[in-house]
Amino acid sequence: MADYASYTLTQLQTLMALRWEGTPFWTPEEATYAINEGLRLWNAMTGTWREELELETLMNDPWHPLEGSMTYRTRVSVNGIPLKPTSMFSLDKHRPNWETETTASGGDVPTEVKYWMPAGLQLIALWPADAVGQSELLVDGVTATPVLVNAGDFINISDSELNTLLGYALHYVTFKAG
Repeated sequence: MADYASYTLTQLQTLMALRWEGTPFWTPEEATYAINEGLRLWNAMTGTWREELELETLMNDPWHPLEGSMTYRTRVSVNGIPLKPTSMFSLDKHRPNWETETTASGGDVPTEVKYWMPAGLQLIALWPADAVGQSELLVDGVTATPVLVNAGDFINISDSELNTLLGYALHYVTFKAG
């Protein structure tokens, strides 16, 4: 297991400058931008910063707004049962009236919620909609990357992740050198 340590923005900027052979040619603001860009890229590729939302299903409504700063969902479950991901295109193509179907519709509509789909950054849809509502809806996903702005802002990061982050930040600022 990797050992994690807290690093402030000022410490990251100093470590970045120490890795450069010679006098740094970037400003502290440019270093901050490069570090934050590296953190965003790292989070997009690894999903390091995660969030879990606990909600309730809405009665007869397939659309469920999400609070928080989740950038993409990775798993959704209802009452502890994982749902299968799908897409709006797929539902529209195979079940044109899916938005009106609930767990009480009968016929070939399941009696439990089976699928979820992303509909935006702060919205998901469930099929079929829960006819009763108030079931436990659990959404796991990746949250927005922390942005370091002030000198004392910090992140917890392992040594290997720190080396990768500083290496990327240096790579990023070298485009300024021309």
